[in-house]
Amino acid sequence: MGDGVMIFKSNMVGEINVPMSSLSFFSTDKSAALHFQDGTVLQQQVLGSAAGIAVSSGEIVAAQSIPVAQLAKINPPPLPPIDWTGRIGAGLIIQSGNTRNQDVNVSIAAKRETEADRITFDARYIENKEENVDTGVESISKRSYALGGNYDYFLADDWYVYSNVGAEKEVTANIDLRLAIGSGFGNRLIRTDATEFDIELGLSWVSENFTDTTEDIDYAALRVGWRYDRQLSGITKLFHKGRWYPSLEDNSDHLVKTETGIRTRLLDILSAEAKIIFDWDSTPAIDKREEDATFVLGLGWDF
Repeated sequence: MGDGVMIFKSNMVGEINVPMSSLSFFSTDKSAALHFQDGTVLQQQVLGSAAGIAVSSGEIVAAQSIPVAQLAKINPPPLPPIDWTGRIGAGLIIQSGNTRNQDVNVSIAAKRETEADRITFDARYIENKEENVDTGVESISKRSYALGGNYDYFLADDWYVYSNVGAEKEVTANIDLRLAIGSGFGNRLIRTDATEFDIELGLSWVSENFTDTTEDIDYAALRVGWRYDRQLSGITKLFHKGRWYPSLEDNSDHLVKTETGIRTRLLDILSAEAKIIFDWDSTPAIDKREEDATFVLGLGWDF
């Protein structure tokens, strides 16, 4: 029984569906898995009763009568196994001539989602390096590390509560460690086969430590987050996500981080991706720009 319908299966008459609202009582010859509306689950034999059903005494409960309306499911099919899904991506560009260039990017993203909650994890490494073949001088135009995780617990009506943590190191921006930890509420505004759109609002603690003489800062901030995925075709998807941290202590201090791209499947588990990672920090390290944009091309293994 599930969704308000009891299903009888017989070799002689086939399958019969009976609305639970039409039943006053029923009984079973053997024990059955009884799932109640309050979440209680019993493995008991059911006896007919004028009050609805009577469960036989067992190790946990004594024999008692229970209204049929308190039942949610009987002998439900086993839930499918919960698997992680995600992507491991990498890109490498090497140039040799008057200068030697080497661009490397590696990323990992994983998600585990159930009816009750969702866990996401991502990590990224990017390096752009150049060497002058005449002088042998090597310069690094970009080197960054990022690591993040989210936990979402779903409530009613597409609302959820979340907690998250993010850490990053940006060598060329003189950021030794930027750490953001927070929690709040989110809403799954759109959830269709082709489109998913989530928005989030909460509070975060942000800590920025620098490798130069820039003063380290810690502050409380509002966190506004969003996530948008659009399936453009059977093999191609547009994705965009972002976070905005306006400081609650200094209204001139803002941090915005976004990632926008397009991904298309080449084979069953192989895909190509092009994206731009854009950061804006209104209070960067000394002599560093507020804006930072990185273009990434690569291939990925989907699992």
